[in-house]
Amino acid sequence: MIMACITNGSKGLFDPQPDPEHLTVLLLQDVGPQVVSPSLRQFSTKLTSLTTSIDNHIQLLEGSNEVVDVSELQDEWTATM
Repeated sequence: MIMACITNGSKGLFDPQPDPEHLTVLLLQDVGPQVVSPSLRQFSTKLTSLTTSIDNHIQLLEGSNEVVDVSELQDEWTATM
């Protein structure tokens, strides 16, 4: 009987539980700089490139009566989104 009470099965059973709000803050502190910020920088770079491509295609369309291939522009839009 005495041996049954000396197991590690109840270890930590009565330890204080971590505060969920504190855990949320810790998670967001890691996710922001490591996931969100790099993704936003990457999207911003792609968006700038897409904007330049759109402006270039608009100039081509305005200055010409010929058919302009916009498939590259469509591909770039898809990659950005």
